[in-house]
Amino acid sequence: MRAACHCEVMTGQQQQQPGQQQQQHSCPGTAPGTLLLLLLLMMMTLMMVGMAPPVAAVGSTGSLSCPVACTCRCPLPPLLPAECSVNCTLGELQRLPPLLPDNTSSLDLSHNNIQELEEDVLSRVAHSLSVLNLTDNKIFRLGVHAFRDMTSLLVLDLSDNQIGTLPNGVFDNLTSLAVLDVSGNPLDCGCELAWLPWWLVAPARAGRVVLARPLRSLCALPDRLAHTPVTAANFSSAVCAADYVACLRPASTLIFSAVDEDAHDELGCNAACARRRLAYFSSDPALNFLCLCGDAGGSPPAAPDCAAVCSTGYPASRAVCGRVVVAPPAPVRSGASFRGLRPSASSRRPSFAPRPGTTPAPAGAPAGTSATGRRRWTWPAAPPRGTSSRCPAPTP
Repeated sequence: MRAACHCEVMTGQQQQQPGQQQQQHSCPGTAPGTLLLLLLLMMMTLMMVGMAPPVAAVGSTGSLSCPVACTCRCPLPPLLPAECSVNCTLGELQRLPPLLPDNTSSLDLSHNNIQELEEDVLSRVAHSLSVLNLTDNKIFRLGVHAFRDMTSLLVLDLSDNQIGTLPNGVFDNLTSLAVLDVSGNPLDCGCELAWLPWWLVAPARAGRVVLARPLRSLCALPDRLAHTPVTAANFSSAVCAADYVACLRPASTLIFSAVDEDAHDELGCNAACARRRLAYFSSDPALNFLCLCGDAGGSPPAAPDCAAVCSTGYPASRAVCGRVVVAPPAPVRSGASFRGLRPSASSRRPSFAPRPGTTPAPAGAPAGTSATGRRRWTWPAAPPRGTSSRCPAPTP
């Protein structure tokens, strides 16, 4: 019987002892080409089962660019395409990582504490990213350019966050999108979200973009649409916040960004706007206590004609720049335990605004009395619901 053959490959660290004669042993039936083939098969097997050791991606500057608290898996060519998979799940991140491998194709940011998506923060990987997972964060606000230039993105998961509304146009650059998941968010199915169902069924995207878990993509507000899938919600009677404008101080115009149809007094409106993390509210009895919420910051780019509305004082007309003027808004207060919520003196009676009860009301604006007995300006009734020029069905 032939004895078993034992083959050893000497490493560079092994040295021949002085005076010791080097002996070479050969294994019958084993050729050098066979050993190379076996080694290559072992390497391929490890990579196929996902056990290949990850290597840090090298950016265009030649420096390592894998973010802290993340794991980067970037197979080297030519065995596999050099596309990186970056996993930052459970990393306790509060912001998107600024440095990512240039060739990142999959980015997992799930189960973190991210609250806002800053615009252009992912610009470095915008053209290579195909999967973006942001599930189970604390995102409550998206910028309209949050996904700029992500023309290769196939899957976008925004589920289980705190998103109330999505700005019109936020997904317009996602020309390759196939799966969108917004389930588990407290969606505010008002005028500002009316574009989403139309966008999903537009001819350019019909049958190509799938809304994942549609029965969990539910409206939380208003009450009449609570627990209704967003794709089945009736937006025809929605009130558009952008139809209303107010002045905070000279040369500072506030165009409202949210409406709460269920708040019917100042206290309820303050709480509703606080939930939306907006800075100002208006609940004017002249508008049947319609609750409007908004942030400071002047006129948005979409309404440059409203920028100068407050430059010379509070408007004397109820209609300016195609919008309805409301009474000066009040700052949102975080606590709701106080009693008799009223606008602060600076916002209730700005120095450039007429003082109720001491100055004649503007022409065509009858004076009235609020529920608390205070004299204040009252304007004609708001436009009928469903007639807003800013809440039509978007053109596909």
